[in-house]
Amino acid sequence: DAEEERFEPPTASTDSVVGREWPTVHHKAGGAMVLGVVPDLADLAERTRVSGGPMPIAGSGAPGHSGDGGPALGAEMRGPTAVAQDVHGNLFVVERDNHCVRFVDARLGVIQTVVGTAEEPGFGGDDGPSDIALLQHPSDIVVDATGNLYVADTGNRRVRAIDVRSGHMGTVVGSGRASPTAEGVLAHLGGLTPSALAIGPDGALWIADVENHRVWRVDPEAGTLCTAVGTGDPSAGGEGGPADRACLNAPRDVAFDPDGALYVADTGNARVCRVDPRSGALTVVAGGDDGVLGTPVGVTTTREGELRVVDSTGGRVRAVDPEGGAVRVVASGLMDPRGVAVDGQGAVYIADTGRHRVWVVIEPD
Repeated sequence: DAEEERFEPPTASTDSVVGREWPTVHHKAGGAMVLGVVPDLADLAERTRVSGGPMPIAGSGAPGHSGDGGPALGAEMRGPTAVAQDVHGNLFVVERDNHCVRFVDARLGVIQTVVGTAEEPGFGGDDGPSDIALLQHPSDIVVDATGNLYVADTGNRRVRAIDVRSGHMGTVVGSGRASPTAEGVLAHLGGLTPSALAIGPDGALWIADVENHRVWRVDPEAGTLCTAVGTGDPSAGGEGGPADRACLNAPRDVAFDPDGALYVADTGNARVCRVDPRSGALTVVAGGDDGVLGTPVGVTTTREGELRVVDSTGGRVRAVDPEGGAVRVVASGLMDPRGVAVDGQGAVYIADTGRHRVWVVIEPD
């Protein structure tokens, strides 16, 4: 029955090191080894300050799928929508229109497809190697503390997990149905359309559901789904009260700050919301009635608790102070950007969907 076929989520392991477990790939040209080394952060910082804008770190700008085993900057990508970093600085890039996930080795600067076949969209490959499995328009990825991967397989209405020790993939959330699920149902039987993922302070998986206008939490012990934010009504309202009684409209991203507060890119309402970790109340920290944000589709936080918000309408990434509401531009001139991530040194990685590249910006001190 369905319970017996359930894929077990990856388990924590001190041996789960992405940089070591994923295959190291090399590119040979004319018999010589080419190690397309990514510039170090100090060099990138100087170059971004001089140029006044982002520097490319992956993708040639040409749409396609090529370059596996070679320098990331020379690879063709198509529609990157999200970027995530593991504890070793390696990058994972979701390519929505190639139906795959690419891995960029931080030490060698080479790129490799590690999830999906980058061919036709579909659903398949559960309980087998992730690089021969099928995805359909994936939109986000998150890496947990032990290096395991979770992919928002949006077109298949599922969340897929990859166990870094075995390299095998399986479905952990979603039945393939779009209709909203009942509270407390087993996660793999639920109905949802995942648009973004985050790992909470307690290790739970949180999921933005763009079609059901909610954020779900997967109980890590029981493996069940419950509503954390939203009523399912695509509107605005309920600010200042409990998050599960407030309204969202097509949320497209979620992120936690160092203090455990949850931020939601409430795209349809053109705002970013915050859920207090103690009271559970939802408030608006940017956008909405003030018109500051056009189409917020991505959000992440820095170590200091500031926000980096992707505004796809204006082709910008903005910095937002959630306490004072101050807003400034971090990057502009982008084409339909979708995803953003920040590393421990403050470098901002941007998935520039329309230009088929990933950029990095190091902001001045």
